[in-house]
This record gives sequence, structure tokens and C-alpha cells, in this order.
Amino acid sequence: MPAGVLALRRMGVEIPAGARAAFIGIRYIDDDAVAEGRFAHGVGWGIRRTALVESLAARARALGADLRYQCAAGHWRNTAEGILLDTESGPVHGSLLVGADGLHSRVRKLAGLECRWRGPLRFGLRRHFVLPPWSSFVEVYWGDGAEAYITPAGPERVAVAFLWSGGRRNFDELLAAFPLLGQRLAGAMAETPARGAGPFRQGVSQRYAERIALVGDAAGYLDPITGEGLTLAFDCARALTDTLVRHQPLAVYDSAYRRLTFRHFQTTRVVLALARSRPLRRAAIAGLSHSPRLFAKLLGVVTRRPANAPMT
Repeated sequence: MPAGVLALRRMGVEIPAGARAAFIGIRYIDDDAVAEGRFAHGVGWGIRRTALVESLAARARALGADLRYQCAAGHWRNTAEGILLDTESGPVHGSLLVGADGLHSRVRKLAGLECRWRGPLRFGLRRHFVLPPWSSFVEVYWGDGAEAYITPAGPERVAVAFLWSGGRRNFDELLAAFPLLGQRLAGAMAETPARGAGPFRQGVSQRYAERIALVGDAAGYLDPITGEGLTLAFDCARALTDTLVRHQPLAVYDSAYRRLTFRHFQTTRVVLALARSRPLRRAAIAGLSHSPRLFAKLLGVVTRRPANAPMT
């Protein structure tokens, strides 16, 4: 999303032009109901995760970070000097262990910060196709119990992702539920296998413990339906950095996280409610289709940074 693009630029992270594609807004499609909203400021980028990781790693190395691969982290313990982490290539000493290890964070679980979610479960599948993007929007196709997301991911590539509630489903089964999308993809070569994730909702009691802090998806997750996950990860990482530089307790970071993510989680709950109710969704899309300016304003509310948010 635009705020995430801005964050990358301010961190000095360069994404090669051939590895990204710009999109100017969001288009909702529910059978014959269509609404689109444009971003008021900036554009979003569709980027393959592999390209994003390579660019982030290159910038980290340029800044002097020591990146260790094939070096699985094990258990840790507090010592008089700080924290000692066991790895496959030997122990690592530090003052803080940051769990940025994703949706199903091992650090979160072992630190006793995880809370079990007992509500409905949501899952996702994605695949890339060799096909020039047919739209400069991210297209969201709504269906009963599932959504399809089409994102330009390069000059000759589109990413197709499905999100749904319930049990196990496969990519072809989900695609068959969206005939219009199936027509768009007819004859296109799949560039990657279908890869899945979930369940998405991950609860936490708090985002820190003694000499431990959680960042990104590891810090708690609701759903990817609004596309703001990376922006939040960048902003919250900066909030943690600011807390450490100022020698403040980690509770200050936890408070900053809550402030940074409050509007995002509220918006995500609203959009999930639309996903669950077709009559409500159809009415909302119909209203937005007649008022593109309103849609643009709503996008601005979602993507605008909170007051005093850290700038990465």
C-alpha cells in the first residue's frame, strides 16, 4: 500500500523496477456490482516476496547487519550480561531477542505470549501467473465465503490470492467459484505452485517479555484483507527501535503498537463483516460505485498514518 512504499523509500530500500508493478487503487467486484477507489496520495506496489526479501537484505548488509542463513535459532536464556540464544552455528549474545518470525511465531509461543483464538478460522492460498496485468488496480472479487485478490506483481506477472473461512480447499476449487476471474486467467502459465497460510488470527497477551519483543505478524494478527501488514511491521519495528534508543521500558513499545494498529484492526473487522454478509456487501459496493470520491476518502482513512506515528 502507499504508506508501505513510502516506508521502503525512507529506509533506503531499493526495489528493482522489473520486480514491482504500481497500482493506483482498489476495485471491488461482486458479480455485476463494481466499485473502485483511487489512492489520494502515492501508489501501491505489487512485489513478489522473494524480491522484497532480497532488497531488504541488501540494505541491511549495506548498513552493517550480520545476516546468518541456515542457522536455526533454538532456546534462549537470560544471563547477567543479557540474553544468550543457542543456534546451529553457536551461541549468540545480545541485549534483546526480537521475535520477527512470522504468523506462527516460535518465539511468541516459547515466551508464553500466545493466546489461543477459538473463533472461525481464515486461510489463504496464492499463486503467480505469467500474464501482463490487465488493470492498474488491485481487484477484489467477492464470493460467498471467499474472496479473490488480483495484484499486479511485475510487468509480466499477476499474483492471485484467495482468502476464505472454513476448512481445507485447493486453488482450482477456489478459482472455479469465480468464473469471471477464470476467464481472465484462461491459458496463462502458472509461474509458482500454490502456497498457503493460516489460520490467520493470532492472539497475544502482550508484545514483550523480559528481554524479548515481538514485531510484525509475530506480534499478533487478525487478517490480511486490508493489505496493510507490511506497513504496520515497518512502523512497529521503528517504534521498537525508538523505545530502545531512548532507553525506555518495553511497555512503552507495547503502548505504541496498540496506538499504531488500532485503526487498522477496527477497519479489518468492518471489512470482514462485509465478507460474511452478501446483502451488506452488495449494498456497500453499490453505494461506493456511485461515489468514487467516498471510496477514495475511505482508502485515505485506512492508509493514513496515525498522529505522531513513527516515520520509517
